[in-house]
Amino acid sequence: MAKSVFEQIKKQNGERFAKAIRGFDNGIFDIPGIVDIVKYAGHDAEPIMGYLESLKKVHVEETGVYQDPITLLDAAGYDAYYVTNLEEQNAIQKYYAPAEKLCTFRDPTRFQRYHIINAVKKNVDQIRRKDFRGKEQREDEYGTSVISIQILKTGGFISIKNRYNHTVENPDNTFFSNPDRIIPGLAGSLKHHFNTDFSAQEARLPGGYTMVNNQIIHYNYEQDNIYFGSDFYVKDGQIHHLKDHEIMLDTFIFDMRTKELTYPGSPAGQKPSSEEDLELKKVLLQEIGDHKVIFKKDKEGHHLFIRKEGEKDPAKDVEILTVKDGAITALNLPTTTEIGINFLSKTNLRSFNAPLLTTMEGGCLYSANSLEQVSVPSLKTMGKHCFRLTRRLESFEAPELRTIGEGCFYYASALKKINTPALIALPECCFVRVNALESATFPNVAQIDDYCLAEAESLKTLILPKLTLTTGSTFCNESYLKTFYAPLLEEKPRDFCEYMNPIKRMILWMKRKQPPKDLPVAETGISAALRATESTKTGDPKGISAQLKSTANGAQNQQQSTQNTSFFKRLRDWFLPQK
Repeated sequence: MAKSVFEQIKKQNGERFAKAIRGFDNGIFDIPGIVDIVKYAGHDAEPIMGYLESLKKVHVEETGVYQDPITLLDAAGYDAYYVTNLEEQNAIQKYYAPAEKLCTFRDPTRFQRYHIINAVKKNVDQIRRKDFRGKEQREDEYGTSVISIQILKTGGFISIKNRYNHTVENPDNTFFSNPDRIIPGLAGSLKHHFNTDFSAQEARLPGGYTMVNNQIIHYNYEQDNIYFGSDFYVKDGQIHHLKDHEIMLDTFIFDMRTKELTYPGSPAGQKPSSEEDLELKKVLLQEIGDHKVIFKKDKEGHHLFIRKEGEKDPAKDVEILTVKDGAITALNLPTTTEIGINFLSKTNLRSFNAPLLTTMEGGCLYSANSLEQVSVPSLKTMGKHCFRLTRRLESFEAPELRTIGEGCFYYASALKKINTPALIALPECCFVRVNALESATFPNVAQIDDYCLAEAESLKTLILPKLTLTTGSTFCNESYLKTFYAPLLEEKPRDFCEYMNPIKRMILWMKRKQPPKDLPVAETGISAALRATESTKTGDPKGISAQLKSTANGAQNQQQSTQNTSFFKRLRDWFLPQK
């Protein structure tokens, strides 16, 4: 007796997947070919439920009358052209920001395998990248101002590339890869013009999913137009399965017999185009070395251990990584001292440990959205944009860290604790939108550049005992900052406290000489300090030492007291014009 569709999907994708479909709409089981459609969709049906539901309703209408695709794109506001050679394929590269260039530009044979139309908005010169900083959306004006429509010549696959590339989620699914969302009639026009069938459904597939040959593919990474899944990869519309002695490590295939890491490019032996992948391979091979490799499996995934030659005690095995469903989730680098540019950017990593690491080049762990735990006790130098968009990281401690590059921890929105006592400067755009951070102390930071600590909605206390120089709009939009301690700072930062309600109240207090009775005594900070200076000519303002003792590590001597008084007087001068 043939198994029911429910039983087939249960065996293939797991019981939870099958029950989720049945509980949502068991009519999905009646969709023709549904078992094959979800074969590579993973083990969680919830993210794609809406899409599966739409498969019951989608109807492709053949009109019989089609306009030329270029004519339609012109009506949609684009200057578009058909790509016939490498020069035309890469002609739009000039419109992309350096860190957001398409992998298409590094693929010299893409135009030979795909029908490509590049389209540029007629007003592209007026659409500036800086106007969308920090608020990027895949289908916004900038993201859709330069697009590349790519259709596999053998059929079954379409992708619409985005100008932001991987700065936004699922950039290769712009307009949900449905040309009719650009302008009605474009899907049929493309199909007719190229005589190639492709899939473009109305319902949205979430990030991490794509359609290939009418099958939903759940993938961990996309690189060079190759989609990497749990134990397979998809290239040029073909699904390739790993062998029993192979295991997927992000974008590499690890051979457990030979200890080789290979990248499934074409032609044979092709290296990945991205520097982050090359760096991952180099670091892993260095850690593995000549050691024996042992894999252990549990509910968390596969764990890779190394064992020294001649060692027989399993308790001395050293775990290097954990991989689940093809993605590295935990990485331990016990001997690595340096990691190169873009290391593990856009990764699914949750835990990173590198006890001897001293140098981290630019872009490391950029957009590591799953990262929750980091241990780098020896780190001294960090390049540009490291830990940017790490939205689950709550704590960062690096006691020896002295220098960082611009853009580090930009939009690390869950960050609650920062411990970097040796840090000497904050370059521009560091710690922007750290919305969970309530208090920060930087004992040795002497300079802060433009837009640092901006838009940190919860920041109430900021201690900078050695700060002497700020540039640009530092601290702008700090609506809730109450305590700001920087006794050596001589000049007010531009836009400082421009939108601060507590500061506005402080000005009111100064003008009236006495605080309004309706304001709570607990609302202290700069306001309390300034009130104290009204009645204190020299020495330590009453109560200020006690208030700042814990946050400034209790370093309140007579010299600092004098500095405090001078500082608070300067603050008063900043906000009240001299007569």
